[in-house]
Amino acid sequence: MFRPVLIAALLVGAVLVSGCADRAPTLPDKKQMAAPTPTETVGPGPWQDDFAEAELDEYAAALARWEDYQEKAAPIYREGKATADSLALFEEFFMTPDAMQTALEGYEERGVKVVGEVQILWSRAGSVTSDERGTAVVVEQCINVARTSIVEGGRTIASPHRLPILRSISLASIEGAPYQVFSYAGPENGKVTDCEQ
Repeated sequence: MFRPVLIAALLVGAVLVSGCADRAPTLPDKKQMAAPTPTETVGPGPWQDDFAEAELDEYAAALARWEDYQEKAAPIYREGKATADSLALFEEFFMTPDAMQTALEGYEERGVKVVGEVQILWSRAGSVTSDERGTAVVVEQCINVARTSIVEGGRTIASPHRLPILRSISLASIEGAPYQVFSYAGPENGKVTDCEQ
């Protein structure tokens, strides 16, 4: 069955549960993870005004981790093969690395490869929440996926999304460890919310 695939395509295999958009996520247990549902937006707006300087620093650290993952993962998705290197990457950046690797193995079996890259129109913090265990950050990004496609079994399938859409990446830093993704809501898992530049 075809699903639109982007640079973060393998997130479809992760455990994803929708919650409320206006409620900040609590830090995740390894057993139960939740994600906010993105809301319709018009541009990023003056969102920085809603956060303290320390919260903006945490957002910047989480965003940098997500961007680092995307850069390192791009060749893996283009190749479409599950390897020891892909598992090591997922272990570094995800709280559910085995689910990510299993999804990639499924893509390899079907001959799925990603073509093109997502254009990020803007990024902002959706929420920043801290407690005694660490910090959870929701990164919201308005993305253009019109120039992405997948190749499955030798057949190229263009992205069906022509307008910018919102994706929401939830990351947590537990006890000072580097940020890891614990939840994702975006077109890969059926969460399609329009956004504007």
